[in-house]
Amino acid sequence: ISTQAGATEMKAMKDLALDLGKSTVFSASEAANAMDMLAKNGLTAQQILGGAAKAAIDLAAAAGSELEPAAAALTDTMAQFEMQVGDLPKVVNLITGAVNQSKFDFNDFQMAMAQAGGVAGKLGVNFRDFSTALAATSSSFSSGSDAGTSFKAMLMAIGSPSSTAAGVIQTLGLRFYEANGQMRSMAAIAQELQDKFAGMSDQQRTQMMGDLFGTDGIRTALALMQQGSKGLDDLSASIAKTDAAAQSAQRMKGFNAQLEQLGGALETLAIKVADSGLLAAVTSLVTGFTGMVDKLSELDPALLNFIVTVGAVVAVIGPL
Repeated sequence: ISTQAGATEMKAMKDLALDLGKSTVFSASEAANAMDMLAKNGLTAQQILGGAAKAAIDLAAAAGSELEPAAAALTDTMAQFEMQVGDLPKVVNLITGAVNQSKFDFNDFQMAMAQAGGVAGKLGVNFRDFSTALAATSSSFSSGSDAGTSFKAMLMAIGSPSSTAAGVIQTLGLRFYEANGQMRSMAAIAQELQDKFAGMSDQQRTQMMGDLFGTDGIRTALALMQQGSKGLDDLSASIAKTDAAAQSAQRMKGFNAQLEQLGGALETLAIKVADSGLLAAVTSLVTGFTGMVDKLSELDPALLNFIVTVGAVVAVIGPL
């Protein structure tokens, strides 16, 4: 219902869910729920069939997530960073790579996105920079939500500086934007901070960075400054090598994975048996028998006793 799809598309999605339930570690019903989540978040049936469902499967399997949160993360990324279904394989690799290269698990990354993704996307930060920056600064935070909140505060200080922050920017000659008004890459900003705050005493650096980024945003700024452009570029290159589909396939190996796949295959078989009409026939038979028993229970006790007696006599006489 959430997809507003026609009969042909509904059948195609059902067939896809059955196939995913048979061939992955997820069941057909889990795959169907993920498709429902994708639809509720604004994707059409064509988009779901055209790669979004497969991307959700790959992300969940590679990053160790459940299917519905993985589907939500993909649609959030598309909305916040203005990406298309064709970009999803790259998104899956970036999220998986950021999780692999940081202390954050998938849930932490999703919480960081919830806090900072919308602001980052609106200010022109691309998703590769976003995921790299989160991975690079993760060791400075106790949770993804904490990291996202600090990252958002830093971006807001750059995008809409206070008069005090503007004074620091002018004094140090900081450049956070290109000539065309586009925000510079996170690697370039990290290097700018490293260069312009070099040579200061700890007290002076803390004072000026606090004036610029505030008590929350300074945590991300300090972590980026420590990394510099080389640290972020190296990390970005490592994340770019991630092959989430290969990691997903690797998860299919081993005894436990095969048990999960067997469970999904059995559910797919059960659904196909139900669709064949056999289940409906058996259900009808049981319903009819239940109705007959209900009618017997409504008979007069004396009449019911007579019927049982006659039945017993017949049972004895029959063999004779």
